[in-house]
Amino acid sequence: RRVLFRSVAATMPVMRLETRGLDVYYEGPTGPPGAPVLMVLLGTASDLRSLVSKQLPELLKSKGLFRVLVFDQRGLGRTQPKVGLGEPCVAAYAADALALADTLLGPEPFLTLGYSFGGCVVQEMLVQAPHRVRRAVLSACAPDANTYRMDLLWQLPPEERARKLLTQADTSRTPQWQSENAVQLQLMVDFVTSDWKLGESEEGYAEGRKFQLQARLVHDVSSTLSSCNVPVLVTGSVTDGICSEVSTRQLHALCPTSELRWYQGGHAHVTLDPKYIPDVAAWLLSAE
Repeated sequence: RRVLFRSVAATMPVMRLETRGLDVYYEGPTGPPGAPVLMVLLGTASDLRSLVSKQLPELLKSKGLFRVLVFDQRGLGRTQPKVGLGEPCVAAYAADALALADTLLGPEPFLTLGYSFGGCVVQEMLVQAPHRVRRAVLSACAPDANTYRMDLLWQLPPEERARKLLTQADTSRTPQWQSENAVQLQLMVDFVTSDWKLGESEEGYAEGRKFQLQARLVHDVSSTLSSCNVPVLVTGSVTDGICSEVSTRQLHALCPTSELRWYQGGHAHVTLDPKYIPDVAAWLLSAE
C-alpha cells in the first residue's frame, strides 16, 4: 500500500491514506516508550472529540502498559471525506485500519481491541490480514447483523433515541429502575444528547453516520472467521440488549482460538465494570 503522510496542523495529526482515499485523524501511539502498541477501534458514531468516545482509550492509557493508537473511522469525527465513500461494508473500515497501521507501525504485528462496531472491524481485520494482529479483544460485538437495529434507533429524535439506547444497552434498567432512578436517567440522557451534537453542523455529518449504520447491516463473518489462528478474547455482558448473550456466544464459537469472559454493565461493560480493564490488559500482555 502506498500511503503518504500529511500533517494538517500540529494539533491535528492527519494521515493521508492515498490508497483508501481518506485523511484519517488519529491520536497516538501514546504511552511509555517500548510498550506494545494497542490499536483501539470504537463503536457507532464515535468521534474523538466526544467524552463518551474518549473514555475507553483514556482508561487503557491510564494503565501505562500500552502505546494506545486510536482514530476516527471513515465518515466520522475529523476523518475526511464523509461523503462519496463507496459501497458500505465493514471490510472497508478494516482495510482503512490496516493501511493506517502499515504507515504508523510498520510491518510488525500489533495488539487490537475492538468495541461494539469497532469489534466488527477487528473481526474483518482478522479475516483480511491475521498476520498483522498479535492478539485481539472483541467486546460487545456480534459476528453478523443479527443484533439490535441501530439504524432504526438513529431515526428517532435525539432525546427519545438516547433514552432507548441507554435502556437497551443494559436490560437491568427496567421500567421499575427507570421510575426509581428518573433523575439519574435524565442526567444520562442529557449527557449523551449533548455529546451527539459534536460536529452535527459539519458537511457530511449525517451521511457519514448513515454509511456506518448501513455497513453494520451487511456485516457477516460467520463463514470466514473460523480460519482465524490469532489469540482472541471475546467479552460480553448478559444484560447487553444491543449485542445479546446469544450473539456473544456465537462469536466465541466461530473463532477456534477464542476465550470468552463475562462482565457487568451491559453494552458499556468496557468502561463500567472495574474488572474489565485490568483483565484485558493482563490478557493482552500474557504472551509478551
